[in-house]
Formats: sequence, C-alpha cells, structure tokens
Amino acid sequence: MTLRENHVRLQLALEAANIGTWDWNPQTNEVPFSKQSKAMLGYQEDVIGNSLSEWESRVHPEDMPGIYADIGQHIQGKTPVYQNEHRMQCKDGSYKWILDRGQTIERDEQGNPDRFIGIHHDISERKTAELARQELTKQLQKAQEVAQLGYTYFDMATQKITWSEQVFRIFGLNPDQGEPSFKEYLKKLHPEDRTFLQERLAEARQGVPQSFDYRIFRPNGEMRYVNARL
Repeated sequence: MTLRENHVRLQLALEAANIGTWDWNPQTNEVPFSKQSKAMLGYQEDVIGNSLSEWESRVHPEDMPGIYADIGQHIQGKTPVYQNEHRMQCKDGSYKWILDRGQTIERDEQGNPDRFIGIHHDISERKTAELARQELTKQLQKAQEVAQLGYTYFDMATQKITWSEQVFRIFGLNPDQGEPSFKEYLKKLHPEDRTFLQERLAEARQGVPQSFDYRIFRPNGEMRYVNARL
C-alpha cells in the first residue's frame, strides 16, 4: 500500500468520525486546517484561511486563556499531550464544543516548537448533556438547602460516612473539617437514640426500608430532631 493510499484511508476514517486536523507552525503561525475542521463549523473549505488568527477569531473569548495555558504546559514539557475543551463559533453564529488535542513533533536547536499537529473533535452533544447534569445538580443542591435536606452515604463494611454539605449544616459543622468517624457520629446523637440508630442500620442492611426520627446535639448544645430514610 502506498503512502498516498494510507493518507486517503486516514482522511476517510477521520471524516467518518467527524474529526478534523490542524498543523501549526508556531514560528510563522501558519495553521492549515483540514476540510473537516472547517465543515464542522459550517464553512466551505476555501472560506477559512490557514492562519492562527482565523482560529482565534472563532474561539469563545472566555475560553482563550485556558487554551493557551494548556498549550504552554505542553510546550514546557509538563504534559505529554496538549488537550483542551472549548467553544468555537459556527458560521450561523452558534457555538460548538470542540475537543482540541495536539502534540509538538518538531523543535528547533533552541528547543522551541517548529511543528505542532493535532485534531478537532465535535463534542457538543456530550458537553451539553454534561452541563445539563451539572445545572441539575446545582438546582438539586439549592432545593436541598431550602428544604433542609441532606444525603448521607454510609459504607456498612468500613463504617465510613460521606455527607453532603447540607448534612454538615444540619449538624452545625464545618464541611472543611471533614466527616466524623462512625464513633464520633454516634457521640453527636442523644444517648437514648444511639442503640436505636444502630438497630435501624442493621435492618437497612438486610434490605428493610427505614424511616425514623432521632435526636442530635449541635456543637452549641442545641438539640434537634432529624428524620432519616434508608
């Protein structure tokens, strides 16, 4: 198989995967972009020129500092591969999320990069879903704060406790101090409720749903009633 045939096969595979390529000369700031990189943004091949400024003009301004920070880390040898997720403006004015990956493959005698090649991959669908989950999580946390609801994860085997921030607030504790151990947790309960709680946990471990109230003491001595559902 000839070199040209290999190149054609590679280009077909990249196009099928909706992946574009770029080849940046940091000395001249010339950056030939592949046909797919341009089509990804809704442009014909001859519309976008092969210069760094053409790319910069389409990157969302808020994302540019992070991009160059990641590029700098790679050029300095702190990361084996440059990688960044950022927004790029399409021909119709909308933005797409792009996964940008690259690597320096040539350097001059002083160690400065002469050639930096990489790929563009449209990750808008995945990123949109990811951001939607993050927003939903924020809304849920807000709702929990308003309703004074928190969640606790209790590892039955190790007795390790993981609390949400709202549980720290209910107990009057600072999240920065970390969750208490199980023994420390029991000490925060009313003495008459400690055995009761452990019995409920044992039943929950057997698969029996639990909903019960118990009393806790906050650091200032205030007693509060807490409802737990397991």
